[in-house]
Amino acid sequence: MDLPTVNEKIYPYLLILSALSLSVGGYSLYAGKLVPVFLTYLTIFALAVILILAFLMMKKMNYKLKVAGLILGILGIALSLNPSHISALLNIGKSPFLTIADITMITGFFLFPGIYIVLFFYEAVNGGDKY
Repeated sequence: MDLPTVNEKIYPYLLILSALSLSVGGYSLYAGKLVPVFLTYLTIFALAVILILAFLMMKKMNYKLKVAGLILGILGIALSLNPSHISALLNIGKSPFLTIADITMITGFFLFPGIYIVLFFYEAVNGGDKY
């Protein structure tokens, strides 16, 4: 029985969904005055990197771009496991801005990157990579 293959068109869309989540969360943190302004600039920089990578993937997918997305996903998860992010998650519901930021942190840093990582390794294990 053949296992289903991964449609690699999903990879840039997972990046875009992460970027959308992070942009909403970043704006919520900025609007709620929950973080210093320089962290907002770092978020904008990260969004630019993610969206450029997604654009390049849509233009011409290749293995190096997929690995770059994998690295971003792993970094995103690792960086979001720091004490300030965990503390924010523990305070979900205490303010509307923080709640929005927490929900978008879960989707932007964990859900979409996690799906990307699982699909990447699923494809690698099942020989789906043709590069």
